[in-house]
Amino acid sequence: MKHLVTDLSGHGLGHLAQVAPVISRLASIVPDLQLTIRTSLSEQLVRTWIKIPFHYIEADLDRGMIMQDAITVDVPASCAWYETFHADYEERLKWNVRALETLKPDLLLADVPYIGLEAANRLDIPAVALCSLNWSDIYRHYCQQYKACEEIADRIMSAYSAADIFLQPQPAMPMPELGNTQPIPPIARVGQHSRTRLQSLMQTREPKRFILLSVGGIGMQFSAQTLPMIEETTWIVPDRVEGNRKDIVRQSVFDMHYIDLLASVDLVLTKTGYGALVEAVVNQVPVLCIERPGWPEEPGLFDWCREHGYFGKTTLQELSRPATTETIKCLMNAHWQNESVVADGDQHAAKVLSSYLYQA
Repeated sequence: MKHLVTDLSGHGLGHLAQVAPVISRLASIVPDLQLTIRTSLSEQLVRTWIKIPFHYIEADLDRGMIMQDAITVDVPASCAWYETFHADYEERLKWNVRALETLKPDLLLADVPYIGLEAANRLDIPAVALCSLNWSDIYRHYCQQYKACEEIADRIMSAYSAADIFLQPQPAMPMPELGNTQPIPPIARVGQHSRTRLQSLMQTREPKRFILLSVGGIGMQFSAQTLPMIEETTWIVPDRVEGNRKDIVRQSVFDMHYIDLLASVDLVLTKTGYGALVEAVVNQVPVLCIERPGWPEEPGLFDWCREHGYFGKTTLQELSRPATTETIKCLMNAHWQNESVVADGDQHAAKVLSSYLYQA
């Protein structure tokens, strides 16, 4: 048996969505894989994404940044959390070393908690980081006014440097301080386009256009009533989003996998984040993005979306304005001419992981 311990960030769903296809691909080439997952995400949620058997350990390994909602960072709470976490960091690190000694993994994978990487290094256990961002740069960006910022950011970066390799699914943040990075292709699911199924489930009418609202695993404080009304267009929204209009339909009505729904619509409205933006472009669906003010990953993501897809940006305040409606119409009328993006980063990552496992 080859034992992989995976440390998974509890910051939203993006890290789980990024690592799940890698683990699935890895299991297909390492048939005797034993998997342990350590995370603060609920076991039930993790099992909806990762279908192979695994041992679940609840562990508060990181918080990323604490969010007020899906687009607003709670800076004071985030900086306070890091100061508390690092106040007794050496003791936490010793605990993680003991935990890994007990688990006896052949390899540690982190997306993208850092303390386990440092613990693995102390035990000479191979370790791989996998993510399009790192928490050192994110933390430094938001908490630079706090006196402990540089010391904490440097310690986080040092932990990432302790990994044997840091795999960066594209598009990724620049990480010039790290000397162990390796870019890999995007990691994204490809859905089945099924416009006929979408329209067949609309029993009362047949709209010509569909827009999917996708706001990720961290809630966003706004009502679907603020979505612009557009002629012959239906909004498909998560079930938890309030909306009482004829042009707003809950996602569960369609009884389709999310990625098939995304691949079948005319536009995705989302917020800044790797998953929905990259999956929209890979599935050749135009995307309008609600900006996350100041998020350091945003410029690179936006540039990549403009290069490979049809992309626009907006803010929550601008969403109901006429100019945004015109942007939406232009995006929906775009005829896709860009080359398709091959999103096989999961294969590249799985090959790297398997090479370390078989060296063990």
